[in-house]
Amino acid sequence: MSANSPSASSTASAARGDEVNNVDKIRDILFGNQMRDYDAKFARLEERLQAEAAELRVELMRRLASLESFVKSELGALSEALQTERDERAGALKVISGELKEQGKLLEKRVLQLESQNEKAHRELREQILAEANRLGEEIRQRSKDLSASLSRESQELRSSLTPKQQLAEILAQMAIQLRGETPDGKRER
Repeated sequence: MSANSPSASSTASAARGDEVNNVDKIRDILFGNQMRDYDAKFARLEERLQAEAAELRVELMRRLASLESFVKSELGALSEALQTERDERAGALKVISGELKEQGKLLEKRVLQLESQNEKAHRELREQILAEANRLGEEIRQRSKDLSASLSRESQELRSSLTPKQQLAEILAQMAIQLRGETPDGKRER
């Protein structure tokens, strides 16, 4: 018979099964009471651990529910405070916006008034400058006429008071003679 045949393998597994049963019986005989005590202790320990785990689970659920309730109440309070703050800021923004619009209108009105005053002042200044220019032009023309007339008079007076050329020549000739030291008849004085 070969070792690989089906009947040989079933025989080998039956032999192993008998050995395991035998080992279990021996173990039960040697350690049976202690194993049963240990099994009972483990069972009690497992029951106690399960009970404590259940208690912990219940306590954890209770605390989580309490925490969730607290967080929800705090979030609600924060949400209300945020909404109140938002409403207050929106109101303040409306007030400020209204004030800015009013100030803008006042500023625009003031700018228009200043522009009007500025234009009026420029117009008056131009008129004053034109009037002054006309007055100065008239004064210059008058002075020019006066100076012309004065120059004409002075020129006329100078012409009338000037010695004629012939007379001037005689005067100069006499002066030359006197400077040379001659007498009027042509002789030299000593």
